[in-house]
Amino acid sequence: RACDEKQDWRGLPSKYLTSDRGGLAFFDAEGIRFHLPAFLLAELETGDLSMMAHYLSHLSDHVCWQLSLLSEPQRQAVRAWLHAHLEDTADPSEHLTIRRSLDGFWSEPGETESEGASEISSLENPKHP
Repeated sequence: RACDEKQDWRGLPSKYLTSDRGGLAFFDAEGIRFHLPAFLLAELETGDLSMMAHYLSHLSDHVCWQLSLLSEPQRQAVRAWLHAHLEDTADPSEHLTIRRSLDGFWSEPGETESEGASEISSLENPKHP
C-alpha cells in the first residue's frame, strides 16, 4: 500500500483500473472522489463504458454514500459522462435507468425530479399505433 498513488489520480495505470472493476465497492467516499476520474477515463480509453454507466446509474444506498463527497464540478462531469453514454447505448432498459439517475440523484442543483418525468413516462409507456 505504501507505493499506491495517493496524490494524483492521473498516475493510476488504466490497465489496472479496467482489469479489476469490482474494486469500486471497497472504496469509501474519499477513495471514490479520488479514483472516479481515473475510472471514467480508463473506460473512455477502452471504449466500453458499460461498467461505469452501471455503477453510476444503479444507485444503491452504499453507492450513494460513496458518491456523497463529490463536488458540484465533479457531479457535472459525471452528468456529462452519463449523457454521452446515454446517446451511445441501444439498450432501452439501460437508457431508462441512466435517464432516471440523471433526473434523480444526478439532477442539477435546483432541478426537480419531476422535470424529467414526462420523458421517463414516454420511455416506460411507448405509444403503439
